[in-house]
Amino acid sequence: MMLSHIEFEEPFKIETGVVNVLVIEKPSLMYKYVSELNGQLNGEEGNFILDNVKDFYMLTNYFASFINDKKVLNKLYQKLSELVAGDFVQEYAEIQSKICILFDKLNAESYVPLTYMAEALPTELFKSYCVKVEEDTKLLDRLISFVTIAATLLKIKCLFFVNLKSFLDSEELVKLYKAAELEEVALFLFENKCEEVLKEEKVRIIDKDLCEIAIERKDYV
Repeated sequence: MMLSHIEFEEPFKIETGVVNVLVIEKPSLMYKYVSELNGQLNGEEGNFILDNVKDFYMLTNYFASFINDKKVLNKLYQKLSELVAGDFVQEYAEIQSKICILFDKLNAESYVPLTYMAEALPTELFKSYCVKVEEDTKLLDRLISFVTIAATLLKIKCLFFVNLKSFLDSEELVKLYKAAELEEVALFLFENKCEEVLKEEKVRIIDKDLCEIAIERKDYV
């Protein structure tokens, strides 16, 4: 896969096992590119050129429950519904029957006549019981879980992160990089400074004078 922009000198090659890091030193330019790309990933117009928008996903807020956002839960419920339809038809039918019996009893005791649906989709049951992906409290563990979710549920091929190095140290980043490689998910980091280059990373800097500079790891070892 490739990622380019009409203002970039060279396109980025997106591949697993290599983490692209784009360091943008000028804050206003950082905001411009990140917001523009995020908008394109959500259906807006922009100047980034991507092979397939559906293959990409961006994480910008590490404090929100990104593991259980609306898109993830919709895909989760879809997969669970498929399991119900394939392997748990009888169990779900029994649950529906017992719920209807309960409603009949409630109707008999109610001050007003009741009506209800005789059948409900499995997704309604999942929502009622707040079925979610279990979340860890540590950011690294949550991100590794999300990599698995991106690969298996969302079918994402590349994840974008914004200033991730402000929240994970080098050892944690390496663990995340290895997890992504195992899941065959490419990673792309937007950062506003470059202090260390890890062996898995391929770094390009857009400095404050808008010059593009490729950085070799040996320059930081």
